[in-house]
Amino acid sequence: MKRLNRRRFIALATAGAAGGILTACGNNPDATNLSPTRIPDVAGAPTLAANATPPSGEAASTGGGGEQLTTVDLKTIDLAFEPKDWAIPADTDVTVNMTNAGALNHDFAMEQPKPFTSEVISGGGSTTFKLNLPAGTYEYWCSEPGHKEAGMVGTITVGGAAEAPATEEQAAPAGNAATEVSVDTVELAFQPKELTIAANTDAKITITNKGVLQHDFHVDQLDITSKMLNPGDTDTVTINAAPGTYQFWCTVPGHKEAGMTGTLTVVAAGAGGATSKEASPQTSSEKATPADGATPAAGKSGGGATTASVNTVDINFEPKELTIAANTDVTITVTNKGVLQHDFHVDQLDITSKLLNAGETDTVTINAAPGTYEFWCTVPGHKEAGMTGKLTIQ
Repeated sequence: MKRLNRRRFIALATAGAAGGILTACGNNPDATNLSPTRIPDVAGAPTLAANATPPSGEAASTGGGGEQLTTVDLKTIDLAFEPKDWAIPADTDVTVNMTNAGALNHDFAMEQPKPFTSEVISGGGSTTFKLNLPAGTYEYWCSEPGHKEAGMVGTITVGGAAEAPATEEQAAPAGNAATEVSVDTVELAFQPKELTIAANTDAKITITNKGVLQHDFHVDQLDITSKMLNPGDTDTVTINAAPGTYQFWCTVPGHKEAGMTGTLTVVAAGAGGATSKEASPQTSSEKATPADGATPAAGKSGGGATTASVNTVDINFEPKELTIAANTDVTITVTNKGVLQHDFHVDQLDITSKLLNAGETDTVTINAAPGTYEFWCTVPGHKEAGMTGKLTIQ
């Protein structure tokens, strides 16, 4: 009897509990109004700050530097980000649309305030991720081997206007142009690429090598060249020039060709006639260098050279054209002067050097019939990025 009563009690209690649940579900239409945990829109793209209520419509405004963006269109090329420096509001979801406009694989990586790496995208591909960062300044880069070392880095300014002082300094008006400016060298670029200084007065330019390769600073029209800088070195040059626009570049072989150039604007009242006067030496100088480099090949046009040398840089061959003798053993020395891995490959002749790390050298021997052959680097994406050349055998 007691067992029966116990069973009846359990059954009644169960029925009562179920009825209570059904009543609660049926009579409370607001029961689904919960506070869910926010989930990132894209898998793998973390919220890098504690979940915070994004600011109101003021998120895209700035307190007075550059515009702070809540949507960033970021482009990767070989080997750089465009834009490389940008500002966003703090503690706010910011959407980054990244498109690979280069030929190599690229991604987006950062360590602070919390490690994050986007997916790797191939040439023509794109990805989207979100960032939510506390106030501060953070560096980001491409984590593909050698790309960060080649200068593929950028800066995110969060909740501030770090770019304002640099802009004010470099874009000084004509009546108050700067007499002291600074420029950094990285791989393979100057930061910034544009400088403005005062005319007809001593202006000092401080150059700091923040890359891993050797670099210098050269203004051909003004006959100005800094010392060759090892990583971490600094040098200062003094320029006193007439108003005008001058190009500067790095004289290390292949660096100018890889885009390591910039513009120096000299500003003051007065005519800029000296600029055009100085243009002739530049044209003459620039043309003299290729001519000198081509002399050995031209001098052996009757039979071609039996030895030749070619350097690999990022991302190019220097020189891009070789001329060698036909039907005889010819030794070609290949030296990697870049920071990425490279090799030398002639598909029609089944010739491939070893894969060279930075600073390494290899030699290949070619014995072939007269003709014109294409050579290239076989590292994925390098040929597509234009790392090709022409071999003439005669």
